[in-house]
Amino acid sequence: MDTSRYSDEPYDSSRLRGKQQQFVLGNGEVIPGLEVAVKSMKRNERSQFLVSSEYGFGKLGCPPRIPPNATILFEVELLGFVEYHTAEGEEEGRNQSFEQRLAAANSEREVGNDYFQQNMIGRAVGRYLKAVRQLEAVRLRDANQEAVWRTSLKKLYLNLSLCSLRQRKSQLALSNCRRVLELDGKNVKAFFRIGQAYLQLGDFKNSRKHLQKANKLSPHNKEIQQELRKLENTRKRFQSMERTMYANMFQHPTRGVDDESREQEPVHFHSREELTKKLRELSENPGLLDLVLPQCLTNEEVFCATEIARELGLRTEKSPDCGLRIFKPGVQPEDFEQYLR
Repeated sequence: MDTSRYSDEPYDSSRLRGKQQQFVLGNGEVIPGLEVAVKSMKRNERSQFLVSSEYGFGKLGCPPRIPPNATILFEVELLGFVEYHTAEGEEEGRNQSFEQRLAAANSEREVGNDYFQQNMIGRAVGRYLKAVRQLEAVRLRDANQEAVWRTSLKKLYLNLSLCSLRQRKSQLALSNCRRVLELDGKNVKAFFRIGQAYLQLGDFKNSRKHLQKANKLSPHNKEIQQELRKLENTRKRFQSMERTMYANMFQHPTRGVDDESREQEPVHFHSREELTKKLRELSENPGLLDLVLPQCLTNEEVFCATEIARELGLRTEKSPDCGLRIFKPGVQPEDFEQYLR
């Protein structure tokens, strides 16, 4: 929307700002003349309007941009609009009809869709939740109303699940999709988005399970098949990274002064038994001083290693530089620092 004082330079422009201007008619958010002008327009229409000071900024104007008693030229392109119904101000409770609440919910959903298209996900979620509250308050008279009610709620929960996925709120996405399945136990989109949510969580088994359910219900859906391929590729990459992590998880123990060979080759530990065996070797071999565990260990792995070390009479020390170090009683950390690379 461009506005000017019959000059070559507009005093304001939503195009220059790179952001569409949105407002609700009847709320006093824009000057009366612009509101009247917009009410006369059709979607995608582009028009110019001259608005006198009486319906614009009045005798005072809006210094320094708009002088007093200014007639303003508006150039407006109406990109879209939503017929917004609301139950606010109406009598609460039983007197609100199903049609009133449905209209309000649909309006909220359409505004939410508009926000979503502009990547304003938080605002979209707010609108969808308002719509859900409208529908949750309705009283259904017959099976026809229930069918419409279920369809409307499914749309909202699916929209909320998509927003949750965009925000990487995977658990919330799962919750919204499960609500959809309560309304429609064979909803393809719900199974598909549950699969996506589990993939975000790194739960490949459940992700595959639900994506396969979606694929069974819609076997020719390319988007589902693409997501299944993505799942397999992600799983393979994860397994490769996991093997590399295991390969580099532990370093060889530091050896004595007389040991000239000090190469730090990786050692594999895939079980508690293997780690116990290596720590027992540390405990019984007089030529070994310590065993260094890397920083990438989880709390559970650190706890496990500490328990095994305690059982074998070994000491442990956490270090910000090398993770967890396990060494023999009587050996001080400075005793093996000279052997470190």
